[in-house]
Amino acid sequence: MTGGLDFRVSLLTPDGPAGVAVIELRGQELTEVLARVGAKAPAVGSFALVHLQAEGERLDEALVCARAEDRIELHVHGSVPLVRELIERLGGETPRATWDLEADCWQAMADAPSEQGARIALAQSQGLLGKEIQRLIDLPENEFPGALAGLQSRGDRAKLWLEPTRIALQGPPNAGKSTLFNALVGFARVVTSDEAGTTRDPVLESACLAGLPVELVDTAGLRRVEPGSLEGRGQVLGQKLAQSAQVTFHLTPHGDAVVAPGGTHALVTHGDRPGAPAGSLDALHEPLAAAEAVGLRLLQILDVGEPWCLEWAAPCSATQRRLLEQVRSQAGVSEGKDLLREALSGTVCH
Repeated sequence: MTGGLDFRVSLLTPDGPAGVAVIELRGQELTEVLARVGAKAPAVGSFALVHLQAEGERLDEALVCARAEDRIELHVHGSVPLVRELIERLGGETPRATWDLEADCWQAMADAPSEQGARIALAQSQGLLGKEIQRLIDLPENEFPGALAGLQSRGDRAKLWLEPTRIALQGPPNAGKSTLFNALVGFARVVTSDEAGTTRDPVLESACLAGLPVELVDTAGLRRVEPGSLEGRGQVLGQKLAQSAQVTFHLTPHGDAVVAPGGTHALVTHGDRPGAPAGSLDALHEPLAAAEAVGLRLLQILDVGEPWCLEWAAPCSATQRRLLEQVRSQAGVSEGKDLLREALSGTVCH
């Protein structure tokens, strides 16, 4: 990163989060350069602890090492935004962010909330995604848009195993929401009772249904209550949290009229009662069967379709999906291919 013919600012440590970053200054008149961040150069061969500041604002505490008259190092905390601000203030150019595709896939595997998600990311880390990106680059222009759309579509499917789907349980009091919630998470996470209004605050918990990672939200029972009351405030919190859910199940106890407000999916509970129709859930006495039934219903709602083939290439991280969306938004195919080439060479497209 050159700031002039006889002056240079370099980042000696890798660009990215770290405990310590080392910025090197080379050139003449480095005293003037250091003054831009409120620092002074120590004697050659020595070091000093200084407080870096600019425009009256403290930036960081740094160790300044004078290696030679024309070479000084700043050892600073390794926050990416901090390092980039210091480089700019010192007269250098902010380094371009680098991206290791294989490392990104390995990180996606480590973060995967399901076994299948980890397998998908592992397959991409072993070259599947890189080869597919290269194939797209080599395609004729008329075939490129369709192939890109196919890769994005597979990414949307892979996301089902790589990121949890939020599911909200709603319904009237004593519909069995908390009982079903406990059955889905596999342990007694919330208190259940025949007394209406037992659940007040919404509760979140991670689980796995039909192999898919999910985040479950148990909400307070929907009924008329005094505005501003403790139960009413719990309902408001639950409704706000449920609005962020991709799937909402509305529970109705057997014997009541089955309802499913717009955008929700009906589930009939209290399947142990006499005359309960087939498909009713009995999460109290048959929790495993109830969980399996909800899992199958979820697969239908999300339209999962055929099982995932581990030979399919697909983006497996948010960074990779954003890259493909950037490519799709380019004015021309050649510009999109240039972005893919940059990605393979190690440059992130933000």
